[in-house]
Amino acid sequence: MKKFLRFVSVFLVVAMLMVTSSCGKKEDPKTTEAAKETTKVAEESTTKDSEEAMEETTEGVSEEIASVDFEIVLPSIEEQVLYDENGFKITVEKQQLELGMLGDLELDLVVENGTDKDCNVFVQKFAVNGLTADDFRALSMSPVIPAGESENVAVLISSSVFEEFEIEQLADLKTDFWFDFDDDEMEGFTVEDVEIKTSLSGTVDQYVNTDGDVLVDQDGIKLVLREDVVETGFGAALVYYFENESDDVVAVNLLDGYMLNEERVDDYWYIELKPHTKTISYATIYEHYLNDIESLEYQLEINNGFFTDPIMDPISVSFTLE
Repeated sequence: MKKFLRFVSVFLVVAMLMVTSSCGKKEDPKTTEAAKETTKVAEESTTKDSEEAMEETTEGVSEEIASVDFEIVLPSIEEQVLYDENGFKITVEKQQLELGMLGDLELDLVVENGTDKDCNVFVQKFAVNGLTADDFRALSMSPVIPAGESENVAVLISSSVFEEFEIEQLADLKTDFWFDFDDDEMEGFTVEDVEIKTSLSGTVDQYVNTDGDVLVDQDGIKLVLREDVVETGFGAALVYYFENESDDVVAVNLLDGYMLNEERVDDYWYIELKPHTKTISYATIYEHYLNDIESLEYQLEINNGFFTDPIMDPISVSFTLE
């Protein structure tokens, strides 16, 4: 488990950099010189129009991604030191936050490694306006930072975080940092609740939709199955509001998949919150869409994290979709 996030980060970087390659087309050896000349003239006459059309199309797609999918007010950030202990110094650079072509947000950090050991630094439990994002959707692309050197580290926050949290103004940012040494004999460590101050810090009271069926509300733990089952590109998704006001880590996981239309469907869902945090989580039923679902039954388990015993009886859920 120690190298898990390093593997995930490398994997996601590779996946994000992959592009499709076009296939070459062999020239017909029987093509005459006259045919070649005709082709050349035709290409020259259409090049300008094609470039203008492509530019207009690209511009339209860019505007649609930025304005149709969601609109969000982004703050600026002044240079600030986030952490300066144990031989490490993490600085966030001065920047105006902007969304990329796909709506993702990039936050630029500089990590100085003043120790005598190589190390990776990852973000964990990244929170936006008080709501904690899944570690797979707010992660850092951390290279190995050699002993005595510094490296730039990009934090990537998925556009789905802003959409699912219904964030209109991004104001408050907070994260944990996990230091993972490139030496199996060195024990890593975590620094929690590091605040990243923005020009809008403290100005937004984030709306959170908690309407729905309350599945758990005891001992500081609240789990609500919201009324809105949504369609995603991967399948239908159940939407949960999850709040942990206890003093322990609390996790929820799906037990033994779903009974969908009275047939067993293997699936997996797991969400974990540290103390005094909350989130919105989408549990996608992969490759099964709203039109496929007539009835759904399943059980959820509440525990204190991986490989721990349940802290209450399983929660049984069943409903039908009209």
